[in-house]
Amino acid sequence: ASPPGAHIAQGRAVLEAATSGHPRFFLGGVIILFTIATLMAFAFLVGVVTSSTAVSIMATFAVFFLAAILSGHRQIEAALATEWAASLVRGFYWVLPKTGQLAQATVDYVSGGQLSRHEVEIDNLAVFGTTGLFGVVSLALSALLFRRKDF
Repeated sequence: ASPPGAHIAQGRAVLEAATSGHPRFFLGGVIILFTIATLMAFAFLVGVVTSSTAVSIMATFAVFFLAAILSGHRQIEAALATEWAASLVRGFYWVLPKTGQLAQATVDYVSGGQLSRHEVEIDNLAVFGTTGLFGVVSLALSALLFRRKDF
């Protein structure tokens, strides 16, 4: 639990960063845009494959939330009884975009690390690299399938 007044101090730090025009606040916006672009590329892929806007939106939300849940993949793997199940969780973690870590990276960059509550440091290269790769592959596959499909 947070000490009394901690949320006020956190809010004040974010407000100060926003109103001062600090470059960290701009970088937070870039990270959010990167996350949205990656999820949009996946939505395009699902939309081209299924020709359904509703399925595309639902699948994208599912990936967003599943990927956020998988940010605790080490704890999930430890709780599983079989190695193949742990490998499956690990595989999903590395394939899907890292929405949970991107959200944490946004808070860390905007606050200058003052609001960080995680004990394990985020591997930015792995988080941004695998998320970017997911987006590029999704967009490339959707473009390839779109060219071949007759709408």
